[in-house]
Amino acid sequence: MKFVNATRKQHFVSQTEQRLNAYSGDKIYEFSILQRGVAKDIRLSEPKSRPIGGNLKIDDLFSFDIEPKAKLRENFEELFQQYENTVSTLTQCLLEKAAAKSSDVVAELVDLFVAKLMNFARNPYCVPKMLNTFPAFKCMRPTDPEQNRLLEKVLTGRKPHQKYICKQLGLSEVQYREWLATLFMLLADFQQGQPNFLGQAVAGLFNSTETSACAMVSTYTTEKVLLSDRAMTSNLENASGSGFDSNLSDSAFVRYVFMDKATVLKGRAHPSYIESMLEFNKTQKPELYLRYEHDNLELLRNYNWHVINQSHERVFCASKTVLL
Repeated sequence: MKFVNATRKQHFVSQTEQRLNAYSGDKIYEFSILQRGVAKDIRLSEPKSRPIGGNLKIDDLFSFDIEPKAKLRENFEELFQQYENTVSTLTQCLLEKAAAKSSDVVAELVDLFVAKLMNFARNPYCVPKMLNTFPAFKCMRPTDPEQNRLLEKVLTGRKPHQKYICKQLGLSEVQYREWLATLFMLLADFQQGQPNFLGQAVAGLFNSTETSACAMVSTYTTEKVLLSDRAMTSNLENASGSGFDSNLSDSAFVRYVFMDKATVLKGRAHPSYIESMLEFNKTQKPELYLRYEHDNLELLRNYNWHVINQSHERVFCASKTVLL
């Protein structure tokens, strides 16, 4: 694992993902959120053109040890790049298969979900929610002495920027350190040839026999799709399951829904019949239910509504006009 580099300007929404939503190679439109609420009450500012190189980044956000008077620092840039380097290829492949209505997209959808969940985990506006999502990792320690030494440096390394960043983000210094430590535990490769903890968590979601996993890819010919400053947004969160929306490009988004089978079936048939169905499902190979939509404007309005209501303060688009 390599952590030492000279990267100071650290993006929490990668330039790769911004570029997929740019109206030119390196420019994107930014909208400030003026009002949230029901659809008719949503208001955005006039669009401003932003160069993606200086957009959605905070200096030394992920740096956990900085040598005094040196250009080098230890941070998570190379861990993030493992995902960033594949996002564009995965997205292009998924959209090509979506255009052909192919059913052979499970690998792309799962790998993209890992990358999108990583975007949520690294987003500084999601820190409290991220720590609540992965509570066990705040106190977890690697068994390998060298890896444990690295984690100790993540927690106690030289961070001259820490007070400023915590004030800027409204975080306590404990939250900030716990966030960096959780990122390390989620993304680092502790066993060669084995998925990291983030990959294992996603595999558990898609391979569970107790959960029904669904994905929908929605594409558009002329309308443009919003990009959140908070990465993923929720489309469903109740006792029966959870759902996540994520931007794919300026003309597409993906929606994931995971439903607890026992909760969904409760009260719909005799308990003994439901129990037998659930037991039978445990013997079947988990399946990802897939749906494609094209130019469904109501879906886009719904997606954009969630993005605007859940973003921190800004949304981005390849167009000056947004469908609300």
